[in-house]
Amino acid sequence: MKSILIIEDDEGTSDILAYVIQDLELNAILRPDVLSLSEIEKLNPDLILMDHWLRGAKGGDLCWKIKNNPATRHIPVILISALINVAQIARDSCADAYIEKPFDLLDIEKLIKKYLK
Repeated sequence: MKSILIIEDDEGTSDILAYVIQDLELNAILRPDVLSLSEIEKLNPDLILMDHWLRGAKGGDLCWKIKNNPATRHIPVILISALINVAQIARDSCADAYIEKPFDLLDIEKLIKKYLK
């Protein structure tokens, strides 16, 4: 079963994303804080959904590290943010895609399916 790592510190948003993922018959791995690259390597998710604003860190910074590490660069990363410049943040951090909050559940499903083909 494919797994999706959700890095989101808002419990409500995390729960909604997990529900969508489980509805697609995928495994959701929930983490409220930024993980190290070695932790991400160990989990080896098929996709990462990550908020940009996290406690004490920025998801875009972690995304840049993921995409510049040979062991993790293959993992698609979708940034999620309510910031109006999320498109620029996603480009700067080498994210594969982004989605703006508030998001539509169907849009999340489409992106997940697109990157898990």
